Amino acid sequence: MISSTLTKSLRLLSELDLRYILHLNLSYCMSFDSVSAKKMREDLKQFVKHPLNWELIYDFKKKTGFWQSFWQSRFKMHPWLESIITFIYPARCRCCEQYMSVGKVHYICDDCWEQIEFISEPYCEICGKPIDFNPTPGHDGTQKCRWCWRHQPKFSKARSIASYELTLRQAIHLFKYEKKIVMAKHFAELMKDTAPKLFDLSDYNYIIPVPLHKSRYEERGFNQSELLARELENLFDIPLHLGNLVRVKDTRPQFSLETREEKLTNVQDAFEVREPEKIEWKNILLVDDIFTTGATVSEIAKTLLSEGANRVDVFTLARAG
Repeated sequence: MISSTLTKSLRLLSELDLRYILHLNLSYCMSFDSVSAKKMREDLKQFVKHPLNWELIYDFKKKTGFWQSFWQSRFKMHPWLESIITFIYPARCRCCEQYMSVGKVHYICDDCWEQIEFISEPYCEICGKPIDFNPTPGHDGTQKCRWCWRHQPKFSKARSIASYELTLRQAIHLFKYEKKIVMAKHFAELMKDTAPKLFDLSDYNYIIPVPLHKSRYEERGFNQSELLARELENLFDIPLHLGNLVRVKDTRPQFSLETREEKLTNVQDAFEVREPEKIEWKNILLVDDIFTTGATVSEIAKTLLSEGANRVDVFTLARAG
């Protein structure tokens, strides 16, 4: 029987979240573990009291198994239970609108995920920009795009796993602007599969996410780059380094600016390192969701290197442009 606490929670949840909570609640009710059932109810009560606290939601989902495959959990879903939940609250893919199985842990169907355009060679050895011609050799012998040949970025190299188009664009929009933070897990899995081909992961001392300014963080409620970085920390076994790199300038959103020069100026001197001694001689893997012009990550790399870091590489989910 669904508790009154759960009923209140359902009004606050998105479509797939609702289905998962329903599944989890029924599973706990069927469990003989009364301690687990009590803990679940307490977590739900906290969730209802603070519906807009996305850090709490992230923690709630993590504790209740949202980041795990339901098929590998202790409460494996029975076919009859899946049928009941699907009948009560069927989920649709946010790209093609087709119905999806309740076992999905994201908002997009498998067919749409398969349409993601993964980036492959040839691309610029520095910024990773896909090219359909031979890149211009730089003075150091590397194959560079025209921009990197003329304006050397401060990072050593940047790589993205896929183009910011169609399915991935919709998925990132859900993640950032509709607060579907469960997407971080699936994005990290995509990045994990590609990362060993792009980087020597054993060479990095820290993962650092691109920070948000305090005002932007308070407005959004979470930092999407940090959520990605937290997942990658576990998958790559590289320590996550938070709080040292800070955004001290409340810049305009980069997508609102027209030219690359405007974007470079916008982020100039926007970042600081609070404790430089902690990054001295360290190799940093900088993580963000989208690489557009590279202005932001290049400015961050400049800041980190000026404070003693040895090398800064950039890893992003998507590449725009």
